[in-house]
Order: sequence, then structure tokens, then C-alpha cells
Amino acid sequence: SKKYLDYDLLSGELLIRNKRDGDRFNPFGMKGTKKLKHYFIDKKVPSELRNKVLLLVDKDEIVYIINYDIANNYKASNRTKRYLNIIMEGNDGL
Repeated sequence: SKKYLDYDLLSGELLIRNKRDGDRFNPFGMKGTKKLKHYFIDKKVPSELRNKVLLLVDKDEIVYIINYDIANNYKASNRTKRYLNIIMEGNDGL
């Protein structure tokens, strides 16, 4: 799968990690944030898979739930000048 982020909105301190208690996410097309737990429930992600889902974070803010959604405030738009192209391969269907 391919995703595009607005490179200039990132701090440059990117990290891939698993979820942590209290994580919040600003889903594409939504104002404000929601608890990651509620996001997973809404997306019908089975509870046994939730700890395996990887997150791309910028400092402590979730930028992309890998294989799911990009955060609204990092999405590429018609004003984007530089893109970060993320390509996921061999992700075991998560």
C-alpha cells in the first residue's frame, strides 16, 4: 500500500512503534482526536491484532496507522510542495 504525507508538516523525528495506553489519533477527514482504542473499535480491528498494528509517529503524535489511515493534520493536499511517500510491503495482512 502507498500513502503520501506532507513532508513539511513533519518535525523529522519519525519513529515506528506499537500502540501505547492513552494514544490518540486525528483520523483523516475528522476534526479533533479520538482514542486509538475507539478508532480500532470503529474500524472493527480484532482486539488480538491491535497490539500488532504499527504506528508512524512524529515525536509523540500519530502520523499514520500503518495499513489504515493518515492523520488529518499530516495529509498531502494541493498546497503540498514536498511529499513523504510511504510504501509498505510484506506486512502479513495487518
